[in-house]
Amino acid sequence: MTETRIFEILLRNHKNEDYNFDYPKLQEEAVNIASKTFTDIIYNTLKQKSLASSIKRGKCLEVIKQMDQEKLDLKFNIQVRRNFSYYETNETLIRNLLNDDKQLENKPVINKIETTEFREKQVKLAYALINIKNKEDIYLIEKILIRMSRYAKLEEFEVNFLQYVFTLEDETIIPTDLIFEKFPFLLERLILKYSANILCLNEEIDVDLYFINLEDDKKIAKIRTLCKQNTLIHHKLRSLIYELYCYSFCNVNVLKLLDFIK
Repeated sequence: MTETRIFEILLRNHKNEDYNFDYPKLQEEAVNIASKTFTDIIYNTLKQKSLASSIKRGKCLEVIKQMDQEKLDLKFNIQVRRNFSYYETNETLIRNLLNDDKQLENKPVINKIETTEFREKQVKLAYALINIKNKEDIYLIEKILIRMSRYAKLEEFEVNFLQYVFTLEDETIIPTDLIFEKFPFLLERLILKYSANILCLNEEIDVDLYFINLEDDKKIAKIRTLCKQNTLIHHKLRSLIYELYCYSFCNVNVLKLLDFIK
């Protein structure tokens, strides 16, 4: 069984409605879910069910312990050697991200910024930089976002990355203003999602309850804050809501979203 398949099994009951776990090893939420699920599996497996099974399990654990000790004595961990090409991030990738035109001596440039391979690697690097939470690296994240904004079309893993970043609360690492300036579709998708949810409700009491719950929504709070700071984005979202109002055959409940972006 591959590592990817293992993560799929551990995460299959914990889907996120906003984004996919494209790189579960690099996404903190996915790692926490997988760790807890795996721990629960181990606990339930080793849980003592009877004295006989306990004795049998104890003998098995002793054998496993002995085998592990034999492996440690062989010092495999010391003997293994890896060159720089093993790691996802290498010198060439860093130089490309920094727009460094100086070529490496005797090393051909193998990463092209338009290729899917390079774009996937830079997204992985961005995930890693976010996890490290070093404020000095924020300029690297900004460079990656600016480069992504220049692509004619974003790949699915890039869209998932942007949606993942949108849900993060630590704005000291994430250049929020830059994200919304370069990728306004993130806000538009949210407005579309809220409108669709409203139109699916038939009873007025359900609509009222939905708006009550929406008041505590962290994402709508971000939108409200951004609209106060950026007049252009505010007017764009207002126009979108009015457009959706027309498409919904003048459903007045859609217009109530205007109150949340004042």
